[in-house]
Amino acid sequence: MTTILLIPVKLLAKAVLYLIAAVVGVIGFASLFASAILQRLGFYAGGAAIVAAIIMWIMAEGSMAITAALTGAAAILLPVIATFISSGIILIKEKLLDVSADIELV
Repeated sequence: MTTILLIPVKLLAKAVLYLIAAVVGVIGFASLFASAILQRLGFYAGGAAIVAAIIMWIMAEGSMAITAALTGAAAILLPVIATFISSGIILIKEKLLDVSADIELV
C-alpha cells in the first residue's frame, strides 16, 4: 500500500531534479560561453597592460607600473577562474542528473 503512494512522490522528485538540472545547465552554459569570450579578450588586454607596465617601469614610473602589471594579471586570470567555476556548475548539473537517475519508481 505504501509503495503505491510513494510512486507519485518519487516521480515528483525526479521531475524537480530534472528541472533544477536544466536551470543549472543553462546557467553553466551561459557562464562558460561568457567566460570563453572574456578569456580571449582578457589575454589581449592583459598582455597590453603588462607591456605598458614594462614601458612604465623603464621610464621610472614604479607605482604606475605595479598598478598596470596587476591590472594585466587580473585581466588574464579572472576569465580563467570564471571558466573553472562554470565547469564546476556544469559538474553540479551532471551530479543532479545522476541523483535523479538513481531514483527508482518501483
